Amino acid sequence: FFNLCLNLLTKASQDFSENRNESGTSPDAKTILNLCLKVLCNITNMNEIACQKLGSLDTFMVDCITLLTDQIPNYFKSDDKFDFSTLTLGLLINLIEPCNSNRKIVISAMMKNNQSAIEALAQAFLRHDDAAKVLDQQVDQQIEIFQSQNQIVSSEFEFAQQVQETLESAVGQAGKHMEDTMIAAHIALFFGLILQQNENVAECIKQCLSNRSFEPLISKLNKLVDFLRLIDSLTSVHENAMFKAIEMLERLSDP
Repeated sequence: FFNLCLNLLTKASQDFSENRNESGTSPDAKTILNLCLKVLCNITNMNEIACQKLGSLDTFMVDCITLLTDQIPNYFKSDDKFDFSTLTLGLLINLIEPCNSNRKIVISAMMKNNQSAIEALAQAFLRHDDAAKVLDQQVDQQIEIFQSQNQIVSSEFEFAQQVQETLESAVGQAGKHMEDTMIAAHIALFFGLILQQNENVAECIKQCLSNRSFEPLISKLNKLVDFLRLIDSLTSVHENAMFKAIEMLERLSDP
């Protein structure tokens, strides 16, 4: 079964480069990946034996990281990127949380472009973190524009139109902002878990981040915790993993 899953991921990867159409990922690859990732997330959830088996398969961990950091950003339609990114991150987090051998595989892994897996993941974090910051600024600018226009509207009807347009734009951008924040936060969680029993790689990870600091990772994780609490979706298992990661990152942030 594990080899079947690996073969499915490999086939999907080949499908990206060979059969991709103008609208994004081919339907076959999308269907295969969706089913495969969901099955793998289920069987690796709090299952150390399954995690060890999958991690021991040739290139499996690298294939998953490549999917997240290269194939999804470059070959998926915008509407699909968030769902597949969170599924892939869920699988990667499951794989490393109980299994230090898988953490060590990630730490030493090299991608096909001779980039380390750590660097590829850090760049993915920075990309989503920067996108969330840009959207924050855009929302703030829209609010400022609305406030200035509010002073010169000529009628109640015009005012109502401006309110509606501003709200619709802000809601749309807030959704995209939350997607980038969620993905960045889960990558931050991944890094926090990687450091368990591997604190010696902390400086290596810092080298790949802005200002060589874990602060952006900690900030995103805290935002994720607050959001999940707000929507009442923070389970005790997730909470423990997140606080463990936050504690690790904060401790290793100290000089």
